[in-house]
Amino acid sequence: MGFGMIAASEDEVRRLLKENCEGLVDELNRLAGKVEVEVKVFWDQEAVIKELQGENQELTKLQSKIGAALSCDEAQRLLIEAGKLVERIVTDWKVRYAEQVCAILGQLALDTQLNKLIGIHNILNASFLIEKSRECVFKEETYKLDSKFQGKVNFKYVGPLPPYNFIKLNLEPMK
Repeated sequence: MGFGMIAASEDEVRRLLKENCEGLVDELNRLAGKVEVEVKVFWDQEAVIKELQGENQELTKLQSKIGAALSCDEAQRLLIEAGKLVERIVTDWKVRYAEQVCAILGQLALDTQLNKLIGIHNILNASFLIEKSRECVFKEETYKLDSKFQGKVNFKYVGPLPPYNFIKLNLEPMK
């Protein structure tokens, strides 16, 4: 059951609730006192460029070879090689930060749900199920990570929200 589900009548809604009463009550009890928070992490393009320009020796060597290329074909081949290397470095960079954030915040959560990434700059889009009473602690830890990684990635904290990503009940519409 989800958004957009339409019942034909009030009686149909009552039947659905009656037939699923035990599961609904169990789920409400399981989620009582819990909230969902979303943490989205975005990489900072300037930070990645800065890191690429000065810290990767393999890329620096490729840039030198491109500048010294004797033919357009050789320069093009080297540019493609450099592009692949940049893609690999950026992917590794993104994964490293996303894994660190998930590992740290995941320790404070009862459950974690990885969501679809939004746009090319989004490296983590995760929902965390936490005890409502620990939301301040969770938020503080998120802000600490934001400070720790400042200048490399940016955080967006959304919550508290109803724990809709953590509902483990499947209700089928009445026929």
